[in-house]
Amino acid sequence: MMADLLKNTVISLKQSLVYTLSLGDKELFHSNVLGWLLENHNDKGIQPIVKLFINDELEIERVEREKNHFDLFVTCHKKNNEADKHFVIIENKFKSLPDKKQLERYEVVCQEKKNKKDNYTFILFAPQDSLRVFEKNRPENWQTVAYEDLCKALSKAQFSLTSDEQNFRNEFLSSYKKLLQSLLKIISLVVMSASEEISPYLVDKEVLNTLKEIRLHDVYQKLYASTVQKTLNINAGKDWKSDIYFMNGSILKWTYIPDNSNIVYGVEIQREKFCIFAETKDRTVLKKSEEKLSEYFESILNEIFEEGRINHKKDGILNVYNKGIYKYQYAKIPADTTIKDLRKKIEIAMKKIEESNPS
Repeated sequence: MMADLLKNTVISLKQSLVYTLSLGDKELFHSNVLGWLLENHNDKGIQPIVKLFINDELEIERVEREKNHFDLFVTCHKKNNEADKHFVIIENKFKSLPDKKQLERYEVVCQEKKNKKDNYTFILFAPQDSLRVFEKNRPENWQTVAYEDLCKALSKAQFSLTSDEQNFRNEFLSSYKKLLQSLLKIISLVVMSASEEISPYLVDKEVLNTLKEIRLHDVYQKLYASTVQKTLNINAGKDWKSDIYFMNGSILKWTYIPDNSNIVYGVEIQREKFCIFAETKDRTVLKKSEEKLSEYFESILNEIFEEGRINHKKDGILNVYNKGIYKYQYAKIPADTTIKDLRKKIEIAMKKIEESNPS
């Protein structure tokens, strides 16, 4: 059982002061630590860490956090030419899988600001298991550095400054390395589980409750959902748009956008709910077609689920969200549904939506 494998790690993290300090914003904490280490690049003892991100030809001028929405923006110049600027963009993805479209947008932002003489290096910083899942979709211009590489570098790094802070800083490096090793063990188990088609689609409640003890359950939910989305690998046509977002849990969404229609249809997975929906900016359109929509939604759900799992409402009234511009019907996904099973259900629903809709 995965929960059993996690118990010793959870006990260790409960006792870690550095872990407790990291809980304010789990991803930002790691970005801040890395930024601080890069700011101390002149200390020869931490060069093993600096060299993971900054090549030997460059000299760091300054490190900025959250500049233009980049996690870390490092301004450098060539060692033999201060006028020859080079910028290193580091995107930190600790608690969710990287998003290819987001990374490509960052490239566009940099290209728009670029002077002819400026050069950019783009680095994706994430756990090795997350990078392995992502590798097939990695944008060409992005290099990768794994958290595991940072752990190895931390084993070799020691602050060499002679001051009262030296012992504290080196003790912090040692504690931070132990923290990363524990967290990476958890992340590896989560990603490996969600990468298997025969794994349950729903998060493991026992694992969730175990990780709640150390306030890491939100990372588990996001990372599991992001990996499940990649494992599902729904091959949608050009009229479909896929999305994932997090609002009281993870939500996977596929939207069908037919030509010449002001209504879009789709499939949305909200934890144990399998939803068929219609959405439009004009709420009067959906109001007029309540009965027709109800029959349409149920006809699709009846193809996929047993009768007792569909949420029938009195008089054909639909579930409503966002002041009536989003209406849906849902069925409850069985607890033993695997990722492979869920893919089949989604593909059946998508095919039915493509074949007919009540617009």
